[in-house]
Amino acid sequence: MITNIGVNILKGEDTPECARTLDAMAEVKREIRLKDRPPVRTDSSQDRLSRPFQDKRLRYSSSRSKTYDNWLDNSCWMNYRKVQRSSNAQLHCLVLNQVVWEPFVNCRDCSGIPFACSMASKSKPSLRPGRGRQRKAVLSIDTHLGSYDRTDPFRAFNVLAGLLGSLASRLGGCQYKLSLHLLMIVEPYIGDESPSRRILITRQPTEILDAIVFHIDSKQDLLSLALSCQRMHDIVVPRHLDYRVLRCKVSSISVWNHLIVNRSLAKNVRRLEILDESRTDTDLESTDDELGMHERQERYLVSALTKMTTLNSFVWSCNHSPISIDNVWPTLLKCHSLSEVRINDNMIFGPTSGEDTQVARSLVLPSVKTASFQSTKHIYGSCQNPELGRIKDMLNHCPNLEDLNISYARPRPPFAAHIPADELFLYGRWPCLTTLTLTNLRGASDAASAFISAHPSLEVLNIDMSPIALYANSLPRLRELTAHKDVVTAILSCPSEEPRPLETIRGARLSGSCDAFLSSLKLFGGSIKKMELRGWNDMDDIRRLVESSPMLSWLDIGKKLSGGQNLAGVVEWANLLTGLPELVAFHGVKFFYEASASVSSTSMADRSRFRKNDEVASLLAWKCAKLRRMDHWEDGLGKVVVLVREKDGAKWKDCFIETSTEAFWTIITYYCSHLHVERRIAELRGLSCERSELERNEVNSFPVLGK
Repeated sequence: MITNIGVNILKGEDTPECARTLDAMAEVKREIRLKDRPPVRTDSSQDRLSRPFQDKRLRYSSSRSKTYDNWLDNSCWMNYRKVQRSSNAQLHCLVLNQVVWEPFVNCRDCSGIPFACSMASKSKPSLRPGRGRQRKAVLSIDTHLGSYDRTDPFRAFNVLAGLLGSLASRLGGCQYKLSLHLLMIVEPYIGDESPSRRILITRQPTEILDAIVFHIDSKQDLLSLALSCQRMHDIVVPRHLDYRVLRCKVSSISVWNHLIVNRSLAKNVRRLEILDESRTDTDLESTDDELGMHERQERYLVSALTKMTTLNSFVWSCNHSPISIDNVWPTLLKCHSLSEVRINDNMIFGPTSGEDTQVARSLVLPSVKTASFQSTKHIYGSCQNPELGRIKDMLNHCPNLEDLNISYARPRPPFAAHIPADELFLYGRWPCLTTLTLTNLRGASDAASAFISAHPSLEVLNIDMSPIALYANSLPRLRELTAHKDVVTAILSCPSEEPRPLETIRGARLSGSCDAFLSSLKLFGGSIKKMELRGWNDMDDIRRLVESSPMLSWLDIGKKLSGGQNLAGVVEWANLLTGLPELVAFHGVKFFYEASASVSSTSMADRSRFRKNDEVASLLAWKCAKLRRMDHWEDGLGKVVVLVREKDGAKWKDCFIETSTEAFWTIITYYCSHLHVERRIAELRGLSCERSELERNEVNSFPVLGK
């Protein structure tokens, strides 16, 4: 800024900054001309080093008055006395840096030699006028920058004070460089409530801002950044916001051509989803033949993929198209930033088209952590004898997998119901695998046991193979299991040196003979907190389950498999659930009657149902101290009934769950011991809860529950 003002003064421009600078220069010159005035006091050299800002005069000898006069006419000095009175120490130092020391950068006395300036020859003002000036004491200051610790601002400030004490004479270039270094040490420890505009990120060049935004992957973060100011909006919206996640069809040739031409925009794509061709319209002319149309689509898609050098996630759901993922996979092998691959296509379970080349086999994707291969219920692309040859070849290029999902669904009876997976079990090894999902795969029990035993890092397992015999100490880190009751029994009964941290069991059915399952659950299932069943037959099985797992906090018994209505009343269920003192959520049985949401048009029947619901809520809250969440009277709407415990009793309300079940369960479990917890959950998770007018009225208190 000082240099710009000096240039404006030389040009003769009449600006307020130039006028103020010229006035300040004139005032400084008037002070310098007071050359014959004796000093106010005599300070020793040590006092001058300790109090550099107390001497408020610039003293110059009469012999150098004219020389300094001419020099001041050619330099841009500010009013030093006004700067000294400033209360901002950091601004004081910065002004001294830019105004006082900058003219001496090219000091001829130094010539690059440390402390070669005429510091020792600087004279000290005489105590008596007319006798000349005495020699000033030599200051012992080390000008080597590396000898000053950046974490010691006090020593830096003391040395800086010593340099400021010699302002009455010329400073050399070495002292100037040392002062800059000391200021850089002291500056971070000095607060500044009004930072300079030069450090604002919006004053950076557009190319630098675009490079910074390039490293932000989340669209939500990009939107927040775009809403911060207009400058960021002009950079984020046109170049990044609409390019992070790209969803289109293979036939969208205009999109692929746009990315091919604009390579800088193609780099901004992080997630690419190829949608299914549910319609026949494309960007091509109707005169093109069908074979040439698909070849052109594939050529444009592959060319666009080569420009997406920072692609993180790739999702292929193009099921109604002759274009195979085999033609796209070689291009994806060159994208080393890819971390997620999801393929939803029936053709992936078909026979292999040919052997990979030597170059293709040597390529690996070290960043791929998630791989998912799923079939669809459509007949198009299905094979009567599906196999895992293509999937196995793709997985050979992903040595660092952490999440693997292979799910096959049979379209209809003529097709095979299961896929042989012996080769996958024998040769597939991923040391970092933590999540495994295998659906409708069949293989030898020994091969499956060896495969599971070779992956000790598994924490989440979803498998429907039965029977299976595990080796000892298998699955030592298992936390979540989804399988039939026979597989659950085999895993629970498998000997282990340390107890498994198993907390969640899903997919078991309480039907038929359940003795082995319940016995293993009672012996080895003490750490289980959450259980979701696929169905149940008898009330006695539920009672035995409660006795086997008394520490459950989440229980979903599923549907009744034997048919018919549940004859057990709310009192019987409440007495049964008293065996689960930590129960927070219970699903599978509807206890509450349908109630009208409109308060203005409440009929007598609705009022009666409201009273019954209040009685049910009071009974359940009395029997189950921590119960909070139960089934809603409507299915498939994502609603639950939440118990509200207040000082005057228990109440109920229906809530629409917008968040995931896992998040809701976690929050409820954390706050289960507090009153008014549901109101806090609604505020934290954004649940749209509406309380009716009858809900605000008084309800039956807890003493009434004993009647």
